[in-house]
Amino acid sequence: ITWASTSSQTITWNVNGTSAAPINCANVNILISYDGGQTFSTLMNNVANSGSQLITVPTLTTTITTCRIRVESVGNVFFDISNNNFTITANSMGIANIATSSNMAMQLAPNPANDQLTVLLYGLKNSEKNSLRIYDLLGNVVLKDEIQGKENLSLQYNISNLASGMYMVEVSGLGTKAVSRLIKQ
Repeated sequence: ITWASTSSQTITWNVNGTSAAPINCANVNILISYDGGQTFSTLMNNVANSGSQLITVPTLTTTITTCRIRVESVGNVFFDISNNNFTITANSMGIANIATSSNMAMQLAPNPANDQLTVLLYGLKNSEKNSLRIYDLLGNVVLKDEIQGKENLSLQYNISNLASGMYMVEVSGLGTKAVSRLIKQ
């Protein structure tokens, strides 16, 4: 299975009677993993437990072949994870990556984002200190972080306080830089 970044896809699952008594699970959360199911980021919260949901595939700047989907109940303990890895192809234009130097790669998920943003970074240098900055369109820094000591990172940020609109996410270090556009819904 291969999905293109920013495409619309339908997630399906077997409700198996969980929306009826005695379980009464009316809603589920839909999450995505980029590392074969080791960690997950939220795609959609509190959607109807109907067995089907249309989603927008996150914008990725590099192709990832180890993606999985998790559907989990809201207010209960059951969940299911897709049986096999699938691929999300990189977006070559639009709101994806606009500039990258060296072997560093950055992915923003989901993009567009609501309250939570995951920044996936690949190819950092262990010994190098890197800066992550999110800028509004006027050039004001609205979020900043310092990163050091890992080659690959998955960073979570609460962006609920940001106004809806477009932002620039920049990660830079000594001789490395990646910039991507972020859409905040």
